[in-house]
Amino acid sequence: MGMRIKKFVASTINEAMAMVRKELGEDAVVLKTEKLEHKSHLGLRSKTEFEITAATHDNSLPPLIDRMTRNAQQVQEHIRNRPTLTATGEPRLTLDPAKGKPSSGVAPLNQPYASVAEHQTVRTLKAELESLKGTVRELSDQLRAARLPDVPPMLAEIIGALDESGLEDPERTELIIECMRSNPHIDRMERSELMGWWIEKLATAMPVTPVPQDQVGQVVFVIGPTGVGKTTTLAKLATHHRFWGKRKVALCSIDTYRVAAIEQLRVFANIANIPMTTAFTPEELKQHVTRFIKQGFEAIFVDTPGRSPVDGSALPDLVDFSNAVNPEETMLLLSASSGLSDLQEQFNRYRELPVSRIIATKIDETSKPARWYGFCRRTARSISYWTVGQNVPDDIMVADPRLLVRGMLQPDLFSDLKAARFRLHAVGDDNANPRERETAR
Repeated sequence: MGMRIKKFVASTINEAMAMVRKELGEDAVVLKTEKLEHKSHLGLRSKTEFEITAATHDNSLPPLIDRMTRNAQQVQEHIRNRPTLTATGEPRLTLDPAKGKPSSGVAPLNQPYASVAEHQTVRTLKAELESLKGTVRELSDQLRAARLPDVPPMLAEIIGALDESGLEDPERTELIIECMRSNPHIDRMERSELMGWWIEKLATAMPVTPVPQDQVGQVVFVIGPTGVGKTTTLAKLATHHRFWGKRKVALCSIDTYRVAAIEQLRVFANIANIPMTTAFTPEELKQHVTRFIKQGFEAIFVDTPGRSPVDGSALPDLVDFSNAVNPEETMLLLSASSGLSDLQEQFNRYRELPVSRIIATKIDETSKPARWYGFCRRTARSISYWTVGQNVPDDIMVADPRLLVRGMLQPDLFSDLKAARFRLHAVGDDNANPRERETAR
């Protein structure tokens, strides 16, 4: 739904507010209040007025959508009720009832429409439907591009950066209105103060829940769709000194669909001197886990198949493996290069499993980091870790929402962060260059 925004000018604040309520209703939101001084042409007298910019939901769009829906239903009804076209009009053999013999000729065609007039009606409805669709798209683009009137230049710059970073509606519109409502004197704010509001607001909505460093989880499932980087991420978690790297770790693969995945994990295990085994059934996995626990291993990582989340046969098998060992941690990996709708769909599909952590992989490959703000808001989940490259074990870190928000607000800075594998956030000494110190703050 769009926003209707209008200015009201009156000699007093109360008069202006009365005009707002009368025209926009009691639910209107005041975006800006300004005092206007009008001097006479001789400069001897002045007149004071008050200007209020207010907004409310624009209800003009739903009737247009309803009309488009009704026309679409009429077109579908015409198409469903038309006689089936059973011939192509080409010559064919038909049976002569009188003679009982085949004769050549053109069989009469069943008309696709009852009449020429009906055909024309359907064509007209289709044309109108396409026109209405175009109108809705154009209105949507205009509402998005127009943003809000009288937006201070600094706020307009921030909005543009968030658009470029992939922030979508309704979160985008909600944030703009909340910013202007929370900062009535926004046009007089310092840049650092305004940026601070946005950093705090966005970062708070993306909380971080990493695994406590002293936690000893016995079974850790690593799940996710195809190509998200499960095997590599598992190796990073198992060998990085900040995570499970100082504990006694074992690996088990149930990804028996791809021989290459087992061999890749085996190479990692040999290099890191970590025991590894393979399970083909839930019963085998339970036996391996029981044996590792008896041998004193503090964590057993389970590498799972990278099957498509829409594959109906894949998840029940994975659920059976999970139920066999009841993992203490189930980490869902989602690629940062995926669109927001895909991230939501994948998350919802894997909710059949006891997901405890979200890991965003390939942060270094995305140009739309603001998608994760939308993801966290829409799923009410937080991110635990990021992966920022292919290097094992270094290219993984605890998610840093403030760092991500800075990159969202400054696209050039986000490019620098990606190029530096997000190492700039850790710079805190006096030898850091100015750009690094700015990033570290």
